[in-house]
Amino acid sequence: MKESIKLICFTLIILLTASISYSAPLNGTYTIGSGGNYLSINSAYSDAILRGIDGAVMFDLVAGIYNEEVLINSIPGSSPVNTVSLRSQTGNPADAVINGTSNVIKINGAANLKFDKLTFGSSSSFRVSIYGHNISFTNNNFNNGSLHNSADILEANNISITDNENIANIDFNKRTGLEDNKIDILRNSILGLVSIKRFSQVRIENNTIGNGLNCLYFTGDILKNKITGNVSLATFTTAFLYNNFILGTIYIRFADCTLKHNTIVGGTLIIPTFTMDLTTFKFLNNIFINPEGGRIIYSINTRSGSSDYNNYYNSGNNNL
Repeated sequence: MKESIKLICFTLIILLTASISYSAPLNGTYTIGSGGNYLSINSAYSDAILRGIDGAVMFDLVAGIYNEEVLINSIPGSSPVNTVSLRSQTGNPADAVINGTSNVIKINGAANLKFDKLTFGSSSSFRVSIYGHNISFTNNNFNNGSLHNSADILEANNISITDNENIANIDFNKRTGLEDNKIDILRNSILGLVSIKRFSQVRIENNTIGNGLNCLYFTGDILKNKITGNVSLATFTTAFLYNNFILGTIYIRFADCTLKHNTIVGGTLIIPTFTMDLTTFKFLNNIFINPEGGRIIYSINTRSGSSDYNNYYNSGNNNL
């Protein structure tokens, strides 16, 4: 009888130990793909959501194409220190391709996530949807996919988009309120439009933007960009534009804007290079060119402003 009791107790200890080991939070580096800890990206994140984390977690993506749409919900234990990273194991974005067809990655209320040196691709248009906080995308190839956020409840804050290429569009459009939301867009190749609405800490710097910039209820810095397409800054916007080359027109309404050391080439015989309406402005050391000979500055109900050391040309050289 005693031996039977001992055997039962020993068995229970083994089962309890195994259960604790299986349910222990993730911590450290794990591989995804053939021969790795997980066969799919979704299974890795599902495990992190189930077990939680108690340290920084790195998911290394084995070289290959992953035909899945990744959904990431809130991960227990995550923090600005305990982050969860998804990255190419080889360090080459071309080796790790996530090939979804709609939302390649959907961040649904998760926080403290990093995506590094990946390629996002599909056979049709797709996007990466961000509803979360403390999210970074670095050194990725978006392969003509878009970055997107538009929500009332699940918002985006403290977003970093840095050193990525081939982004189709960036659209962060909060529908209500103007909280202390932060986004940095730095050194990216953006093929289309950048649209930012209701963000109060914004830095857009050293990007190539292919189809204009649209900002509403916006506070931030727009620095050292090459922008092809029109720029619109409107509705309680406070913006600082320094050292940009803009091949298009600028429209500012209900805004407070400072422009220094920019070159703006745009407009037609009918459309001015720069239009202001109910705006407070400061212009210093800018070059304004209307290549077709039309008006350069058109002001409607300007509140107040100052202008000094600017150069204005029409029918001028647009290859400066």
